[in-house]
Amino acid sequence: MWRCFPHLVGLGLALQVCAQTGPEPVDMGRGAWGRLAPDDKGRWWMVLTRFPAPRTSHLEILISTNHCRDWTPLARVSEPGRLVDNGHLLLRSDGTLLLAARSLHEGESYQLPVYASTNEGRTWQRWSCIDAIEGPVAQQKRGLWEPFLFSLPDGRVSVIYSSEKHEGYSQVLSQKSSPDGGRTWGPEHRIVEEPKGGRLRPGMGVVTRTHDGRFLLVYEVVGLGRGQVHFKRSEDGERWPPGLGTPVPGHEAAPWVLALRDGRLLLTSCRNTLSISTNGGLTWLPVGGEPWPVRFQYTWPALYEIAPETILASRSEGPVRLYFCRIPSPARRHSDPPE
Repeated sequence: MWRCFPHLVGLGLALQVCAQTGPEPVDMGRGAWGRLAPDDKGRWWMVLTRFPAPRTSHLEILISTNHCRDWTPLARVSEPGRLVDNGHLLLRSDGTLLLAARSLHEGESYQLPVYASTNEGRTWQRWSCIDAIEGPVAQQKRGLWEPFLFSLPDGRVSVIYSSEKHEGYSQVLSQKSSPDGGRTWGPEHRIVEEPKGGRLRPGMGVVTRTHDGRFLLVYEVVGLGRGQVHFKRSEDGERWPPGLGTPVPGHEAAPWVLALRDGRLLLTSCRNTLSISTNGGLTWLPVGGEPWPVRFQYTWPALYEIAPETILASRSEGPVRLYFCRIPSPARRHSDPPE
């Protein structure tokens, strides 16, 4: 387990330093990109990428019923002749599990398929394709990456993803929404892009809903520093401010944001640090200490609140490893800056 020790960090905000003690993290075996989804019965599903041989990959679905300590394989999702990766899960209110991924035949075809399971992850069907690049554009090795599924206030499913298909832009962050739970998708909206185009590459978008009902989007911008992390906020999860957004100090590449049950937000990235916000993501403060051993930098982390006072970090380190940490204790809120 993990234990925490009091520490003071700027602006009078009492945080915690987390240090590992006790059992080793859970080792999920060789793979990458572990992403989780819970239900209200204490079950957790995970999708991760397996690499059985060079130039091959598929997705594995697993389930845990004991707070992510032990996992049972349920299913394998693959597409013959194609690499499948970047899996992301969403549990709909009717119990249907959705799985978005990237599927590619490099230099020929790039797709973002959506699969669905109506029997708790045991079997899967391909329902739809969010977006695709085929033919001459695909031959330029311009692809689609990193779909992230989330729910809108009216119950529709939405997705954020990285797209290289637009002329004049190295990469943009795009969004589509589904009126029928993931079976079909509406028009593409480019929600983060370099003004007037260019070489900057916003990508790796992750969304969470804050306690005031707004939505917070975090993402990297490759070409600024070492993938400087930025954020935007939205009232409804679909309309976002223009431009590249606001940078978050101290974070680089592949960010992940988690809304805790008490209203605070936690942010991590490939910088292997944690930051915390008590005002909906407008400002961030570092959490001192090393939240997990830093064996590798680029580990594509994800954070989840798995039990009272406990978070889990999924990290790709050759194997996928799951680290457990006590949540920093509640502290005096710092003043909200003006909107």
